[in-house]
Amino acid sequence: MNHKTAKALRLLMTDRCDVYRASNVSNGSITAEKWDCVYSAVPCRVSQRQLRHSGQTDTVNIIDYDTKLFLPSGYRLKPSDAVKVTRCGEEIWYASCGEPFIYPTHGEHMLRRRDRL
Repeated sequence: MNHKTAKALRLLMTDRCDVYRASNVSNGSITAEKWDCVYSAVPCRVSQRQLRHSGQTDTVNIIDYDTKLFLPSGYRLKPSDAVKVTRCGEEIWYASCGEPFIYPTHGEHMLRRRDRL
């Protein structure tokens, strides 16, 4: 791994994210979904690639775009993980989707907007 490249990439990671992973918890005959924080305050960078579809009706505005999350090496998201990104003081929730692209210096993960947990 090129240490200088990794260091330069980390300088661009000005956002922070928390990653939550779902698990099933049983209590007798009742099974519930529980979200655990698996990574907290991880330096990251969000990039919105392209607007695929913008549909607006009288009552709803649907915006669909690709979002990519850049993380330092060593962090892996699983499909359906919930990701809370803090950027410029705002919290935005995403769901991880698809397989990540892993490089020696960082990982690239595709995201979709989602509601809060």
